[in-house]
Amino acid sequence: MKKLLIISLLLLISTTFFVLNAQKLSIETGYSNPVRYGSNFSSTYLNGNQLGLIANQDLKYNFGLLTGFTYTIAYGGNNQLYPSATVNYYHMALFADVPLQIIYSLPVSDSFKFFTFAGPKLNIGLLQKQIINSNYAGVPSADRYLYSSNILKNLNYQLGIGGGMQWNQFILKGGYDYGLNNLNKLNTGNLYQNSWYLTFAYEFASLGLFTKSVKSETKVISK
Repeated sequence: MKKLLIISLLLLISTTFFVLNAQKLSIETGYSNPVRYGSNFSSTYLNGNQLGLIANQDLKYNFGLLTGFTYTIAYGGNNQLYPSATVNYYHMALFADVPLQIIYSLPVSDSFKFFTFAGPKLNIGLLQKQIINSNYAGVPSADRYLYSSNILKNLNYQLGIGGGMQWNQFILKGGYDYGLNNLNKLNTGNLYQNSWYLTFAYEFASLGLFTKSVKSETKVISK
């Protein structure tokens, strides 16, 4: 838990600094579909809504650096079937995502362009509640929190790819994130979580707080 807090804090501080000084910022919202699966488990499909702030720093030759924060609240469930019984699982989850990806833009005109992006993303599990309704003696009915009960790991390292289009300040984007590490803390098999999403965003001017302060101080010194 201590390691998780340290990693998350350092990542959030560095990403916050980048967001405050990026050339382009956008508010993003949309649909997300996380899927958790494993060889010894029935797949769990979640339907989520995400909201966040995305920063884009232009580099050279139409490349850029993409990062920010998005938060997703998701619901869903699955059934585990046995010869003479059924176990129903219901989930409510809250995730935070921090991408650090390279984006490439292909302008069509001054107001319209296509783009594609790829790179790592850190998916942080903040909360995940599971409700079990069972008529199978081997699996009792229960309400439990999967992170605090040491059933699932909070950190999901993902590799993402996607693309979209932008017209003026309006952005339509879709992507897929592939989970790289086993999330199961128990010795019952590996669990992974992937996700695809479709979002809409509005881009506005950067805050540039640190950059502006540095420029103002430079002007004062030069005078």
